[in-house]
Amino acid sequence: MAPTSQQTSSKEMGGFGQEDFAPDEIPIQFQDNPLIQYFRCRFQSRNSMLARYNDRQIDRIRREIRRIEISRLVFESTERNRLTIEQLHAARAAWKSHALTSAQLNIETVEERVRKMPRLRSNVTYYQRRLNLERIILTAVTGWSQPPTVPEHPTQLSEPTAAHNRLVARIAKELRKREENRDQFSDDSRDFAIPADSYDLDVDKITLRRSDPSRTSSYMGYDRTTYTLSEVLADGEHNPLSEPCEPGTIRYFHFPSNNMHWIE
Repeated sequence: MAPTSQQTSSKEMGGFGQEDFAPDEIPIQFQDNPLIQYFRCRFQSRNSMLARYNDRQIDRIRREIRRIEISRLVFESTERNRLTIEQLHAARAAWKSHALTSAQLNIETVEERVRKMPRLRSNVTYYQRRLNLERIILTAVTGWSQPPTVPEHPTQLSEPTAAHNRLVARIAKELRKREENRDQFSDDSRDFAIPADSYDLDVDKITLRRSDPSRTSSYMGYDRTTYTLSEVLADGEHNPLSEPCEPGTIRYFHFPSNNMHWIE
């Protein structure tokens, strides 16, 4: 049997405690699910976790990793998502720079900060666990690569820093442009090209048809039409979700939402 959260030791978790800041065990109905176990564990623990699965479980995990890679590729290559991706990269760079520059001060003040957390004041065990975890994380952060140094005079900006500043300036300009003229950037005005692979997911439309108009319970025949996920995400008149329902029919859509809470 594959490992459960109770069977995973703090040593296997790369020095982190089993519960982080609060108890977070896998629900009992999912404890034998390798996908949930693998994707909820820390990145530094994934290789050791993978070594404990059989070939069938490993293949299932790798297929899911591939599906995620395809989904990311489709999202990043879609033109209307370009600004969002650039914002993400800029925000991650800014976050990493701030985390690195403030790490040493946070290490020096960690006890004081953790002591002020209301939920930890009355529980010595939780306090010590949080304190140890923060120290481990902050120590790891100090080993990150240095971000580009911003010199005193703007004319001396290094190329990586200058490129980052140009990116931030362009994003800010486009955001202001969107705010000033929302109609110009509305989804209705865009050309929604539907990627063929469509995030590697399909959606089924089921149409039940009444065979006898005089009987309300005679919905015996049905039609099934399969769409790509991108087709039902696209706005406009071509979206199958917005098509009118024919008289004498009941229609519903089936999404492949097993263990995918985001579909809701």
